[in-house]
Amino acid sequence: GVRERVKARREEIVRKAAQAFRERGYHNTSIEDIARKLNLTKASLYYYVHGKQDLLFEAHRFAMEVLLEGLREICAGDRPPRQKLERAIHHHIYAVVDELSLATMLLQQEYALSPNQRRKIIAMRDEYDALFRSIIRAGVTGGAFKAVDPNVIGFAIIGALNWMPHWFSQSGPLSKDEIGAMFADYLVGGLLADGRPTARAGDRDGARLFDVEARVVVVTGASSGIGRAIAWGVARQGAHVVLVD
Repeated sequence: GVRERVKARREEIVRKAAQAFRERGYHNTSIEDIARKLNLTKASLYYYVHGKQDLLFEAHRFAMEVLLEGLREICAGDRPPRQKLERAIHHHIYAVVDELSLATMLLQQEYALSPNQRRKIIAMRDEYDALFRSIIRAGVTGGAFKAVDPNVIGFAIIGALNWMPHWFSQSGPLSKDEIGAMFADYLVGGLLADGRPTARAGDRDGARLFDVEARVVVVTGASSGIGRAIAWGVARQGAHVVLVD
């Protein structure tokens, strides 16, 4: 119907606006710039939105809805906490990769929102943080995870995930599945009650991790960024690390 078409068009406008804000900066992007990007007149654009700040708010809201919808579904499932946390990490990374411009707006332009708009986005973000922490808390309570503070660890994991827009490139060598697997192995491995790393062998940078003995790990490709990150993470978990270029 007409309502669905208007909603779809509005979402398209929000995505294009977020892309423009990411490329040029919020304050350096005008309504005219966004209209041109959409092949619309300024008057036609105002049929769908009230102004530039409205577009910024909708970009924030839409990004949070994407994140929340998936995490709510994960939390409502009956999988054990470890699998839920791994799925939550994958979902967050997929959302960032698929909606990179929206994710960038969510992390960098909050200051430009009105106080009322900011309160709404913060409420959604608080719900997301609480759901994420609930998975960690369930793992701690059930004995799957170490006795950690769910609040601190939740912030640490989400903080690592939210840094992705600063370094991720669509033209990079790794797929979102590969990045998701690396993040899940690294971030969940340090929480496991048995303390053993969960990183799997193989990545395109040549870094490989092999469990040689119970507490001895050899990391090859240690000159690469991923190799160093794996070595640091495994050492932090108490293993003896042998580095090989």
